[in-house]
Amino acid sequence: MYLTKRILIHLAGYLVMGLGVIFMYRALQGSFPYDAISHYITVLVNQSWMTLGFASMIFGTAYALLNFAIMRKWQVFIGLIPVYTFGFVLNFWELIIPKGYSWGHSFLNGTMAIVGLFIYGLGIAMLLVNKKFPIAPSELMMMYLKVKLNNKTFLAKLIIEISLITIAMTLALITQDFSQIGWFTFASVILIGPIIQFFEKFTVKLFGIYE
Repeated sequence: MYLTKRILIHLAGYLVMGLGVIFMYRALQGSFPYDAISHYITVLVNQSWMTLGFASMIFGTAYALLNFAIMRKWQVFIGLIPVYTFGFVLNFWELIIPKGYSWGHSFLNGTMAIVGLFIYGLGIAMLLVNKKFPIAPSELMMMYLKVKLNNKTFLAKLIIEISLITIAMTLALITQDFSQIGWFTFASVILIGPIIQFFEKFTVKLFGIYE
């Protein structure tokens, strides 16, 4: 029962996160760098079967391979569990919220993106109550850099986000598609930390912390 509850909370967290990502993605105001890269993979492949979810899995797998090349530990591939889980969650929400869905006005779409960011932050806060569940390759890389940088979490996160933004912007230039690189890409990177901390107070009280 204890483990079942933890798994259900984790799955619910992924569902909430996925909904937030799709809201931001459909708003066309800019996505998180990771999701923007996934979008550009779909553009480059240009096949009907290549959804945002499958593209996210491809990029996550590449990230895990990079981690393995740097860290030389096979355990990094455990991080593919959340990668594939989240990829299928994104596929689910893409079916529910159809492609091309938009409110057709920049202010309303901006509002939609901000709502999506808060939903996404709530989902992450739900995941954080399970302290020892597998973590995604991006989080593992942040932990690795944090150790190398004398526990400077902010600097480690900044290096990763700048790297991802650089990749996303390069792909945007190659595809000449800037729909997922915009003001919200940079705003989301700055705001997501405080939003997670805000929701974490409530999720910890509601679910507790599972070590």
